[in-house]
Amino acid sequence: MRRRAAVAAFVLAAVVWSSGCDSPAAPGALREVLDLTTGAQHTCAITAQGSAWCWGRGTEGQLGNQRVHDSNVPVRVDGYDDWVQLDGGRRHTCGVRANGNLQCWGWGFYGQLGTGNTATLAGASELATVDTYVQVSAGANHTCAVTTRATVSCWGANGQGQLGDSTLVNRLEPTPVATTEVFAAVTAGSFHTCGLTPDGRALCWGLNHLGQLGTGDLVSSTAPVPVQTSLSFQSLSAGVSHTCGIATTGAAYCWGSNEFGEIGNGGVVEAGFAGAVVPEPTRLGYSYTSVHAGDGYTCAHMPPSSAACWGRGLEGQLGSGQPVIMYVPVPIYRDLRVSQLDVGYAHVCAAGTDGGVYCWGDGRRGQLGTVRQSATTTPARVSPPND
Repeated sequence: MRRRAAVAAFVLAAVVWSSGCDSPAAPGALREVLDLTTGAQHTCAITAQGSAWCWGRGTEGQLGNQRVHDSNVPVRVDGYDDWVQLDGGRRHTCGVRANGNLQCWGWGFYGQLGTGNTATLAGASELATVDTYVQVSAGANHTCAVTTRATVSCWGANGQGQLGDSTLVNRLEPTPVATTEVFAAVTAGSFHTCGLTPDGRALCWGLNHLGQLGTGDLVSSTAPVPVQTSLSFQSLSAGVSHTCGIATTGAAYCWGSNEFGEIGNGGVVEAGFAGAVVPEPTRLGYSYTSVHAGDGYTCAHMPPSSAACWGRGLEGQLGSGQPVIMYVPVPIYRDLRVSQLDVGYAHVCAAGTDGGVYCWGDGRRGQLGTVRQSATTTPARVSPPND
C-alpha cells in the first residue's frame, strides 16, 4: 500500500516456512520477483517475466484471477505479462504495464478502478484515460498515479478531499490534482494522499484530523499543501492515519496519529488526538532506505538487509516474535535478511536475501500465503504459486 520502485530480484518460495509443525510444500516452479505489494488483506508480486501473482482476500476480485474467492497461495493475475509495478488498496489492486498503461481490478463501488463506472471487476481493466503512467498507489477507496508528464491524477472516493482536485466529489476516472507542481512519486493512504516532488519536497492533501498532512495544524485540505519542514525526502508513505518519510540523510520522520506509537518517537497519545502535526524523528537513530505506514504501525528497511517495525503489533505485524505494542523501532525476527518489504493493514511481507518471500502478522484471509491461515509473530515463508 505505498509508492514503490523496482528492486533486486528474489524468488517465490518453493517450500513453506516452518517453525516445527508445518511440513514442506511440494516443490513448485521458482519465479524471480521484481516487485512486491500488500493491500489491506492481500498481497501481490511481479515476476521477472512480467506476470503478476496475488494471494489473500479475493472476495471482491482484488486477486485479479477472474474469481471472487480467497486464496492462501499465489494465483496468477489474468491477462498480461508485462507488469512493472503494482499496488494494493483496501479491496482493489492497480498495476502499471511496460507500455505505461494502468489497469485496476477489485472493488469499484467508489470508482477507485478508474474505469468510468462503479463496477466491481475480478480481472485487470483499462482506465478511462489516454494518459500513460510511471507509478500508482492504491489507498483505501481511492487511487492516485504519476503520469509520464510528472503530474498526478486521482480517482475514487473523495469525501475527505483525498483526490486533491479542490472538491469533495467522487471521481470515476482519473482527475488531475489541483496544483502546478510536478511529482516523482505519490502515496495514497486511507483518507489522505501525499506526493513527493523531484527535489524532495512533500505535499499532502485530504483528511487532517490527526495531523497526517504535516501542515502544523488540523485543517483538512482538498488540494495539495506543503508539509511544514525544511527536510528533503527520498520516499514517503501514507498510512491509515499517519504519514512517514525517509529524509535524504536516511533518518525516518513521521507525523499524524500516535495512538499505538506508530510515529516511533518513544511516546503515545490518546485516541482521537494528534501525535505530531509536523514531521518528528523516530528514536534510536537508525538509517533507512524506505518506510511503510500501515494501520497504527510502521516498518522500514535498513541497509543493507535489515528491517525494523514499531507501533501496533498485536497481530504479530512487528515481526519481533511477540504480539506487542512498541513505541520505538524494534528489529524484526533476527534470522531474516530483507531486501524489500511492504505493509498491509495488519500484515507485512518481505523479500529475503535467501531468495524467499516471507509474510507475518494477521493471516485470516490467506494474505500470508501459507498453509495455515492464522496470525504469526515471525516471518513465514510463502507457498509456491498455483500454476
